[in-house]
Amino acid sequence: MKSSGQKDERMDAGEETAAGENISYLCMKYNRHQEGDRLACQDPGLYCKYRSACLIHFKEKEDRRRRDSSGD
Repeated sequence: MKSSGQKDERMDAGEETAAGENISYLCMKYNRHQEGDRLACQDPGLYCKYRSACLIHFKEKEDRRRRDSSGD
């Protein structure tokens, strides 16, 4: 059983409800949570040691690919 001071680890990676709402992603570099519609890398031009494992970066890249492929 978790004490009230412990944080649920699922919130760090992102959590989704059954309806697909309230997705929260954690920026490991700045330790800030972002929600689905406002998802964007804070400093995409700067080095980030977490980028290769970053869900925010992955979602941005996936959206960019979708836009590029729909434009053809």
